[in-house]
Amino acid sequence: MWFACCFFAVMCLFSEVALAYTGVTIVMSSKTEANLAFVEQFKTELAGNENNTLNLKVIELPARKRLVVAENSELVIALGAKALEAASKLSHTTPVLAVHTPSLAYEQILEKSLRDASNMSMIMQNQPYARQINFIQLVLPAAKNIGSLVNGNSQTYAEQLKTQADKKGLNVQLTHLNDPSMLIPELKTLLEANDALLAIPDTAVYKPDTAQSILMTSYQFKKPVLCYSLSYAKAGALAALYSSSRHLAKQAAEIAQQSQNAESALPLPQAPKYFSVYVNRQVARLLNIEVNKDVAIFQELLAADNLQNE
Repeated sequence: MWFACCFFAVMCLFSEVALAYTGVTIVMSSKTEANLAFVEQFKTELAGNENNTLNLKVIELPARKRLVVAENSELVIALGAKALEAASKLSHTTPVLAVHTPSLAYEQILEKSLRDASNMSMIMQNQPYARQINFIQLVLPAAKNIGSLVNGNSQTYAEQLKTQADKKGLNVQLTHLNDPSMLIPELKTLLEANDALLAIPDTAVYKPDTAQSILMTSYQFKKPVLCYSLSYAKAGALAALYSSSRHLAKQAAEIAQQSQNAESALPLPQAPKYFSVYVNRQVARLLNIEVNKDVAIFQELLAADNLQNE
């Protein structure tokens, strides 16, 4: 009787631990360009690893239907918050990795799901604090004051970034945008007091329908914008430090393969590992700002990352 009770207790314990998986299912909230690029690169990463044993399936989130995968034997990679919410309802022993989801949404879904953090993780949208600060100082070495508009989606990251920037002699001023109608008035006040604007991933503030207004207002004040996406930089920001869908897919493939047989299926949420730098030279000329070559900035950021990780 005693043995039977102990055996039952052990089995209950292991039932809460994510099992080794033999396949990966990528669930897309929708077939966006970013999601499709992620899938293509993920396939390439698996194909390029001669030791890969993972099977791969790709599905679009079914409308008004429960998500169905081979639970307990697959890692589910959820692209977008809707896909993550559906995946969070799967068996708690089915590991789930979130990509293209804001940190605040991830935390809310994780809490609601009652899942253990060991079998639900994410690749964050925000760059590591040190890399972001180094980027600002490499692109604008004379800048001492940087402004940023933030909302609930980015508040925690921005506040931590400000704390870390203070240690490097860089002042980051945060303006909380609670009323979308106050975007331009708040932006003007922020630009008057700072050397540049830092745009960070926050869909409540920096989104397609506000980009033109933000960029045009910054031009009026002759203040550069540093941003988080290639498209934003090409639209008129001075420079971007960004991790594309292909960067994130490479990182996700590494997590999938390294965690396949691990006792605890997934690592803690990670910042983007791979990244690129883009400087809009036309904007630099218009604002009369000299900026080092893209490759030189990238190499310095990479060297700083490597030094920090030693």
